[in-house]
Amino acid sequence: MTKDNKRKGMKTIKCMNHDPENSKWGEYAPEDGPCLETMDVDERTDRALCWRCTSRSVSMVKSFRAD
Repeated sequence: MTKDNKRKGMKTIKCMNHDPENSKWGEYAPEDGPCLETMDVDERTDRALCWRCTSRSVSMVKSFRAD
């Protein structure tokens, strides 16, 4: 979905781990820098964790480096 083709009631936000130092889940951010993922969520949503960071948290994988 492009920004011009978004469903009504949705907005695009950054993963909470785009700022790992201030994120509740910052320990699961990529090792090589902040998470760059964005996602389309309901307009009433303020924060969300992307699928990659969620996967690392569920797997308990910390300090992940994408090669």
